[in-house]
Amino acid sequence: MKLRKEGILDLMQIYCYLDYNEEVWKLLENEYDRWDYILEEENEKRKKCKSCNSVKESNCNGLILNFEIFDGKLSHTYFYCDVYSFERKMRLYTIALNQDIERFKDKELKNFIINNENRYAVNRVLKYLKEEEYKRGVGILFIGKVGTGKTHLAISIWKELLNRKIAGIYINTIDLFHILRSRIGNDSEISFEETLELVKKSRFLAIDDLGVEKDTEFVNEVLFSIIDYRYEKKLPTIITTNLTLDEIKKNLTERIVSRMLGSCEVIFLNGRDFRINGKKEQKEGIQDRA
Repeated sequence: MKLRKEGILDLMQIYCYLDYNEEVWKLLENEYDRWDYILEEENEKRKKCKSCNSVKESNCNGLILNFEIFDGKLSHTYFYCDVYSFERKMRLYTIALNQDIERFKDKELKNFIINNENRYAVNRVLKYLKEEEYKRGVGILFIGKVGTGKTHLAISIWKELLNRKIAGIYINTIDLFHILRSRIGNDSEISFEETLELVKKSRFLAIDDLGVEKDTEFVNEVLFSIIDYRYEKKLPTIITTNLTLDEIKKNLTERIVSRMLGSCEVIFLNGRDFRINGKKEQKEGIQDRA
């Protein structure tokens, strides 16, 4: 049974990024039988996916029909749906950077211990997530002593964005440079260059414990490469450090500091060490505000 014109347009709105216009419709009319068959077949085999509300079936490989105009002719191709793209990227991060979210199952905003010394930081993170500031490339630099909750907040942001199907990386500075050094000049499955590109181009990046790695030319060049790229492309970066702002300016190159402060809001955490005093603090739920 042939699809009516309105039916084809409805399917195009579902399947493609290509906006409908008269040029598209004329091209469709010229090969009506061909496109009517393709679209009807797609409509039959792809139902609403229970997990992502995209046009997927349970046995779907994540490919969705898309139209293109090339040399004045209408053709079709496929693109990965958002959920499949997210899962594919996270598998790659797991292989390349040893990402293991299960290690941090207790690191969530809802169980973060709030006190007067970190209340501003928590409220700022909630606002950051609520207003989706990460979409504008806004980053955060958490500065504070050991055990004041910097890592907990950084991981909480990372995990919340994962829940929103935004693929991202959380990694400790020492782990990052250990992985990168291990891939210089050898035949590893993923090269140094490929690993660095993954980190630079990830939609979200959290770098923990900046400053613990020994300051070398290699470290400075890699850090600048990452931070400068993300600054230029407006990709959000969360950074934590035990260094003071003065120590950051002293230990890192001027280029790195300039780019970092240009893309990250500085938030200080000056509270007590949760790992020592945490059990004595009164827990204050923030789940309803997240």
